[in-house]
Amino acid sequence: MICMSLVVPTGAYSSDAATQAACEAPATRGERSAPAPSRSANAKIILTVDDDAAVRAAVVVQLRDLGYEVLEAESGPSALDLLERSPRIDLLFTDLVMPGGLNGKQLATLALLRRPDLKVLFTSGYAASPGNSEIRLDAGDALLSKPYRKADLSKAIQDALEPTRRPVRT
Repeated sequence: MICMSLVVPTGAYSSDAATQAACEAPATRGERSAPAPSRSANAKIILTVDDDAAVRAAVVVQLRDLGYEVLEAESGPSALDLLERSPRIDLLFTDLVMPGGLNGKQLATLALLRRPDLKVLFTSGYAASPGNSEIRLDAGDALLSKPYRKADLSKAIQDALEPTRRPVRT
């Protein structure tokens, strides 16, 4: 069993105060851990991008637990590098607000120029504020708001991967 808690305050973002890393609950006596999902050649590959290492690690654990292959990047530029080097990526799952020269929307725009068929799912724990008002999502963009539960993540990922994806706002 995996537990994760993300707490994102409305103000400044601090990885120590704003996140709690994923944890694995120990199996109790007589209880067995569920086997890891099988990784097949048909497994969808997700590139997850978040500048907060603890949040990124927790998301990677959850996505792998859901049966996805996962690549991870800490910034927009490193994600673009992975896009160039990786023959197949099915979904870009990116935080909107990131330092390093590219926010999530800018990253998605550049990624889609390289791979027009790439699916994109945004995530953010920030409400609209003057500090990030320059990031505007388009009507068809999918957004998963932090904090979210594993079931919400699973549903948003499935919806985003659909061939005729409809916008997701949770």
